Amino acid sequence: PERPLLPIAAVLVVVIITFFATDMWVERKIAYRKLSVERAFPDALDLLLVCIEAGHGLDQAFSRVATELSSSAPVLSADMKLAVAQLRAGRERERVMADFAWRTGVADISSFVTVLRQANQFGVSIAETLRIYADEMRNKRFTRAEEKANMMPAKLALGAILFTVPPTMIVLIGPSIILIVREMAKAASGG
Repeated sequence: PERPLLPIAAVLVVVIITFFATDMWVERKIAYRKLSVERAFPDALDLLLVCIEAGHGLDQAFSRVATELSSSAPVLSADMKLAVAQLRAGRERERVMADFAWRTGVADISSFVTVLRQANQFGVSIAETLRIYADEMRNKRFTRAEEKANMMPAKLALGAILFTVPPTMIVLIGPSIILIVREMAKAASGG
């Protein structure tokens, strides 16, 4: 008895497509998660600075910021709450912060953790360190916004060209083409 290869090939194609589709889906989710954390981090840093300047310790400020961000930045808030829970469980702060940076996968947070570690190591005021770092983050955010704004004219020009020129050409040349086709049809029919 012969077995048709079509069902086997179809199953194989579905398995391969599913494998790559899930991989792409996971990568996309990771990218969106990183982007969400990256966008929310400057605000979290400002809140952290305000809490520390108000007299909270770093752990308490971290806890407060995690709670405050739960509605506006749930992804960052969840990561921060996990870090707070680990701190309360007795893990050392440096390890918890390193894990926090690794979990988020955002370069700005890795830099932030490094800055905190160095401030702690050299005995520098955490509030002053955070003030400087928050200022850098604001400048970085402003620079990113300027870069996006500077790219807008090129994108708008491309859109204008793609969506304006072809319809205009159709409107201008269309009637002439119709007349030419009609005349050629008359000439071909001998009329």
